[in-house]
Amino acid sequence: MNQIKIILFLGIIVSITLLPGEEVPIVVDDALVLETYAGAASVLLVWSQPSGIMPEKVRVLRSDNLYDSFEIVAEVNDTEGRYLDTLVTADKRYFYRVELIGTNGITYTSSQKTPPFSRILLSKRDSLGEMAYLRTVDNLDDFVVSTIEKTILSYGTGVDSAVAESVSQSLIGDTLRPYFWLQGVPLYAFPRCQFIVRADFVRSVSEELDYLLTETEPYLRNGFFLTPKEWQNWKEDLLDRVAIRWQELADDYSVTGDFLDQSDPIRIVKQKVDEDAIRVDLLIVDPLRLDFGNLYVTNREEHLNIAVTSDIRAGTLVKVDIPNTWMTIDVVNGMDIIQSVPVMKRNGLLMLSLENEYCFMDSVTAPTFEVSLPKETVWLNEVVFSAETKTLAIEIAGATDQFTRFGFFIGDSLLWDLTPDLTFEESYHDSSWAVSAADSGFFWVHLKKYMLDGEWKTLESRPIPAEYSLVEGRIPDKGPWQKVDNITLGRSNSTQKTAHEQLNVPDVFALFQNYPNPFNASTTITFDLIQPAIISLFVTDARGRIVQTFIDDSYMDAGTYHYIWFGENRSSGIYFFTLQAQVDNYLPVVFSRKMIYLK
Repeated sequence: MNQIKIILFLGIIVSITLLPGEEVPIVVDDALVLETYAGAASVLLVWSQPSGIMPEKVRVLRSDNLYDSFEIVAEVNDTEGRYLDTLVTADKRYFYRVELIGTNGITYTSSQKTPPFSRILLSKRDSLGEMAYLRTVDNLDDFVVSTIEKTILSYGTGVDSAVAESVSQSLIGDTLRPYFWLQGVPLYAFPRCQFIVRADFVRSVSEELDYLLTETEPYLRNGFFLTPKEWQNWKEDLLDRVAIRWQELADDYSVTGDFLDQSDPIRIVKQKVDEDAIRVDLLIVDPLRLDFGNLYVTNREEHLNIAVTSDIRAGTLVKVDIPNTWMTIDVVNGMDIIQSVPVMKRNGLLMLSLENEYCFMDSVTAPTFEVSLPKETVWLNEVVFSAETKTLAIEIAGATDQFTRFGFFIGDSLLWDLTPDLTFEESYHDSSWAVSAADSGFFWVHLKKYMLDGEWKTLESRPIPAEYSLVEGRIPDKGPWQKVDNITLGRSNSTQKTAHEQLNVPDVFALFQNYPNPFNASTTITFDLIQPAIISLFVTDARGRIVQTFIDDSYMDAGTYHYIWFGENRSSGIYFFTLQAQVDNYLPVVFSRKMIYLK
């Protein structure tokens, strides 16, 4: 009975206070959790809204006295639940309330009885104006970069602002590119940067950065709409990231130093050919190792001096015009030919990386020089050419995805159309061909990738001398190109061998992939015997049954051997050819390759 009286009483009040046809507004108090965070010149409001409610608008209300009415200071459509109040002064305390009007017509508010309050932070440094510069900071990453840059420059070691900025930018990036010290700073500045990776300097800058981010928090945090906890998490993540990058910079500095010590002191890095001239750019890598009295480029009996003086800086590019009658360009330093590059016979631009890679490029987008060419998932890894037999063998290495199509070309002719099986780890694919090369000069081979537009994109090129045999490989895999003594087609180019390999598996032979493969009549099997050995060579079917024996435990001298296998009268399918060699008292070395016979 009492409950009915109360409801009737409320109904009478509502009917008196509401105008005819006016609906009763629904207000849900304490539905929003509102928190305030004071900064040096602002107050950050953060609220959470009820789940499932679509806000039509949000009102922010404020009062400087708990007993006075609240006034609307902003209406926002922001659904992130944050608002920064900058219209505040140091002599007042502010109380806040947030009202969210939903699309359902219901108003949800933060607490009206106990509204949160805040007052801006002040320090002695504010009154002195020491922190005024922070009002212009609009990007935290830029602020951190600027802070590290100023610290580097304060050491006064001859590092200029461009180098300091580049190093500072690298410290906050997601990844550090390889050979940063050769591509991120001028070559001449590399020795001056050693102090940057010293442990005492790194520790000092890290501590200073930590202190500065703590001191500037009240002045910066609110402006980036971060709560104190979020700022702390951001700061810890940043300091961890900087520490990791700094260690990577130190490691890269050591690797770069070793790389420069092993590099030639001067190298051709670019060759441009057009109707008017042939021009090469030579990069000065290390002036201290140059013989300035005997520094020139030559072709047989002709030579051109490289006009540089002893005060030239590392990283300088020297341009030399080459006679159009030259076939090759040999770079001579003192008594040594340190580089030999073929002259292109067509217009274009050829880049030569410091890792001895070749790539034809667009002259508009070509950089000054490249330390290393960008790598695809598949790359050229080894090239073997026999001038005597005119046989070319190449190895392609990498992880493949079954969908990307690669092609190996001699000149403009496609020799090997390769779509390997799916591999998540690096694998090695090789093949060999008899080539009809001239007796002099060079011919070019190219690794290309088939693009969606139906065109082949050149990934890498190699010049092959027609006059002499050549064995080149990346040492280690994916590393710089070098002339090597051992043929490792079909396996890693690593120069490191296990104790078992050193004791029991000498380098005896290189067994090349048969050509052609697949084949429908006959195919040629080729192998290089590096030293005299007892040899067996035979073909087996997929079940392991020997179907033909070419050599059976016979002594053979070092050299290149070719055998033709005829598939007629045999079933189509997979066959294997196996070479076994034994030298002295070592265990026999056995290697097999797969071939496919199609009728």
